[in-house]
Amino acid sequence: MTTQTCFDDDPRVQEIYRAGNGGNGTCWILKIDDHYRVLKRLFNRSGTKISEMFKNELKFQIPLSPIYYDNSQNHPGERFDWILMDYIPGNTLTKLINGGYVGNRVKRLYMLEIFAAIAYQLTLMREKGIKHCDLKPDNIVVDGDMIPHIIDWDDSTTRFSLSINERHGTIPFAAPEIFSAQRKCESDIFSFGAIMFNMITECYPFASAYMTKAGLQSLASQFP
Repeated sequence: MTTQTCFDDDPRVQEIYRAGNGGNGTCWILKIDDHYRVLKRLFNRSGTKISEMFKNELKFQIPLSPIYYDNSQNHPGERFDWILMDYIPGNTLTKLINGGYVGNRVKRLYMLEIFAAIAYQLTLMREKGIKHCDLKPDNIVVDGDMIPHIIDWDDSTTRFSLSINERHGTIPFAAPEIFSAQRKCESDIFSFGAIMFNMITECYPFASAYMTKAGLQSLASQFP
C-alpha cells in the first residue's frame, strides 16, 4: 500500500502497511532495514507554521516516549505532513485492564513500577512545560518489560503539535478544567490519578457524573 511519501520507493523499506485512521491522522507501519517505525500523517489545525513546529521537535524528546527520526520538512515536495517515529510493541493499559492481563500477580509485581515510570515522565513534562492533554490508558503502551510509554502526542502543547484543539480530552480521564478550555500541566496529573484509580479498581472515577451533561457540569463546578 502506498503512503504517498518519499518512502514509497525507498529500497530500505521492506514492508509498508496501513495501521489505521485516527482523529488526527493516518498511520503506516514501515520496516526500514531491521527496525519498525511508525509513519504518521498530520493535520495542522492549530494555525502555527509547520516549519516552526518541527524546528524544536528534538528539544522535547521525553524518555520512554516515541523517538522522532524524520519528518516531511526534510523532504520538499511531500504530498502531506508526516513524522517518522518509534514503533513500540506492546499492549495498551486498556487491554491490560480489560483483557484479563491485570491479575493479582501483575498488580503485585508491576503496578507500582508502571505508576512510578509514568510519574517520572510527567515530572519531566512539567519541568519542560509540556501538556499532553489526552492522557488515558489507550495512550499508554506497556512493552514486554512492563515499561509504560506515553504515546499519541497530537494534542500536546509546547512539544510540536499540529492539531491543537481548544477543548480536548477523553471522558472520564479528562480534568474538569479541560471542559472550560483551560490547558495546564496539572490536568495531566489529574488524568494520571484517574488512570491509577482505573487500574486498581477496574472502574472509572466519578463514573455516574459522566452520564449526563448536568453531571459533567456538577463535576466541573467542584474544582477551581
